[in-house]
Amino acid sequence: NIPLFPSGIMLFFELKLYPALLKLPAILADLGIAYLLFDFLKKKGKEKAGFWAANLFLWNPAVWYNSTVWGQTDATINFFGLASLFMLINRKLTLSIVFILLSILIKASLIVLLPILLILAIKQKYLIREWFKTIATGLLVVGIITFPFSQGEPFSWLFDLYKDKVFGWQLHLITANAFNFWAALTGIHERPDTLMAGPFNFRIWGYVLFAGALIPLLVRLYRRIDYSNLLWVGFLTMFATFTLTTGMHERYLYPIFPLLTLIVVLEKKWLPL
Repeated sequence: NIPLFPSGIMLFFELKLYPALLKLPAILADLGIAYLLFDFLKKKGKEKAGFWAANLFLWNPAVWYNSTVWGQTDATINFFGLASLFMLINRKLTLSIVFILLSILIKASLIVLLPILLILAIKQKYLIREWFKTIATGLLVVGIITFPFSQGEPFSWLFDLYKDKVFGWQLHLITANAFNFWAALTGIHERPDTLMAGPFNFRIWGYVLFAGALIPLLVRLYRRIDYSNLLWVGFLTMFATFTLTTGMHERYLYPIFPLLTLIVVLEKKWLPL
């Protein structure tokens, strides 16, 4: 129905190509996450619940506003992170490692998933050769993706990139517009997290509080691994990251929504959350 001559395609490209390219990966990732939620529950024999989980996630204003309106990349990062978790639940260790490395390669926001994945993998008792195969495959994928940009040895280039730019140049603020514990304590205005508060600066206090929340969760997960416990520990880990660490943007609350969606569909008493 679109004629080649005269065509509106070039006019669309002129007006909309940049925002389309910017937002399309995140929009597709939102749809991908919805499918992962549906597939997870379908495999548990709860296809109807999977349908409602996918819809509940996609209709969440925090989800579609972040991707479709704002054009942020959080959905893409979280798609790979969630895919990594579900792959490991299905005992696909290599795919799980590849997906989490892709998530971290795009942005390191979900690095907090690594302890949860490690505990789950340890409990699944893989052989040494499976670990070697998995690590080698993950490094190969990262190396191939990074090589065209590094123009040389990809891993040292990637290390320097994260050390000097990704972690070095980010805004080290007490809160970057996130309404969390630190905003309640110090206000929403921009202040560096290197300011001292007693014996430590705010950044160190954030790490201490987060560790205090994370360690009991990991211990609980190690003692008992089931679907419910895994979802709750994952959700609370993401929520603790947003609430207790410094430098949080408001959009860094995004990772709680896929897991919380599964929780409220499986345990309807939490639906008001």
